[in-house]
Amino acid sequence: MKAFQWNSGNSAKQIFHYKISMALDNIPRHLFGPQDNIGKDLYVPCLKKCKLFRRATGFFRPSVLRRWSPALKDIVKNGTKIEILMGISDNSHEIVQRINEATDPREKERILKYEFFKTMQNIKEFNSGDRSEAKLSQIIRYLIANEQLEIKFSAAVNEDGKVALAHEKIGYFYFEENEEYVLFEGSANESDTALLNGGEQVTVHKSSEPSQLSDLKVWQDIVDNIWEEKYEYRKVFEADHEIIEAIKQSERNTSKEDVTKIIEDYLKESGYTDQTKTNEDKLRPYQEKAIKSWFDNDCKGIIAHATGTGKTFTSINLVKKLIEDKSLSVVVGVPYVFLADQWVSILNEIFKNYETHKFNGVIECYGSRRAWEKEVGEEMLKFRRSNNDSKKHLSIYVTVNKTFSEDSFQKWFNGSFIDLDKTIFIGDECHRYTSKVNFNSLLETKFRLGLSATPFIDENNKTEAEQLMSDYFDGTIHEYSISKALDDGYLCEYKYEPLLCYLNSEEFTQWHAAIRNLKIDQKIKDDGYLDEES
Repeated sequence: MKAFQWNSGNSAKQIFHYKISMALDNIPRHLFGPQDNIGKDLYVPCLKKCKLFRRATGFFRPSVLRRWSPALKDIVKNGTKIEILMGISDNSHEIVQRINEATDPREKERILKYEFFKTMQNIKEFNSGDRSEAKLSQIIRYLIANEQLEIKFSAAVNEDGKVALAHEKIGYFYFEENEEYVLFEGSANESDTALLNGGEQVTVHKSSEPSQLSDLKVWQDIVDNIWEEKYEYRKVFEADHEIIEAIKQSERNTSKEDVTKIIEDYLKESGYTDQTKTNEDKLRPYQEKAIKSWFDNDCKGIIAHATGTGKTFTSINLVKKLIEDKSLSVVVGVPYVFLADQWVSILNEIFKNYETHKFNGVIECYGSRRAWEKEVGEEMLKFRRSNNDSKKHLSIYVTVNKTFSEDSFQKWFNGSFIDLDKTIFIGDECHRYTSKVNFNSLLETKFRLGLSATPFIDENNKTEAEQLMSDYFDGTIHEYSISKALDDGYLCEYKYEPLLCYLNSEEFTQWHAAIRNLKIDQKIKDDGYLDEES
């Protein structure tokens, strides 16, 4: 710790400097998760006091706000600027292949820009319907609208025009009051799972330590030069203007006082402690009835509950009851990556300290195929070993529908490696499984649960595809509508205000050309619906 000499000339500002230095001195030099809590030991003390947080990362996911949560009020109060430089994350190898196969440089750039557009859309729409999640969603939109959170997209391009993955994992905090820096570099990405549950490691460099200054400067220059677009072989994109304006419009009436109250409510609702959420929520009557109906229906069925009424919470408690007397594998299928992230975070939070079952953390079956396939194989082997030793084991796999339908996923979950009699498939937004591709991918598990606010367009006049999907899950076993939820006081009243956007002839021509490039007509013909990319 730095020496501090008291004298009559010491101002309150100098004392504040000392307090900051004390906080920084307590940050460990090396952190290795999950035994070290990177969020708690590094992020929170720095975010509470810093003026700038600049970060280069393979991917950024809104779920990381859970690890920032104890510092969120300070971030808003202090006007902390957060600058995130992220690379391609989801289905990255496929994206890179598409870019490198394109011969027109304008087409390469269009694909890159479109990938960033999708990422920003996911961030903008981040919300599982859970009340606490809805608050996190508004907090992140406020930070973007208030220009405190800025996100850029980075891709490496070599001299031949080939695109490679940009996945630096470096970040630094700048403390204006005493002009100090804390920098970290290692394996952690910017997500809830990486900072809390993953086996990630970071090394910390502090400007207050002379021996660490040289390394700190090297890594800081790398981050700054990419952010400021000083490298010839880097493509850096800023967020689409229309998305930012839409976010600003949505938060135009949210003041600093409003968002501070939202943060306070979030911390209270999530049961925040110095460690994590406690998740002590109790099931509501309609959730208990839905779970009973599912078990009465031979552990199959669709729960058709309105958005915001806690379908995720219902299904997790259903799983808790199901595993009371057995080992179980859980496969969760969702349409979008931001929903997958939320499932992963919540499941890890609830089951990480489960006493009755061996649980090694959720396997994220999306993104880098090489990484998740290795984890899947290892987890299935551990599951078999536990069963051979007569020990109860819980394996959880979360996937997005695009990966779910691919041969690389199906080969692991078709019954050759996994015991389908000890597996539940949970189809979130199960109406997505009416498409030919998704339906043909459905697993022949013994236990099946479909979740959707609107499983069918017309319950009394199902299409052939809807009937097939319904038969797979064995029909709807419980319903809970928006009007019932409003009457019961489980949903807040809200106003629905559509904002119409008009295109001029030039914009329409550009839009029309773009959708033709994506072969949407063929997608509808093949699958019967539009996927996220289309």
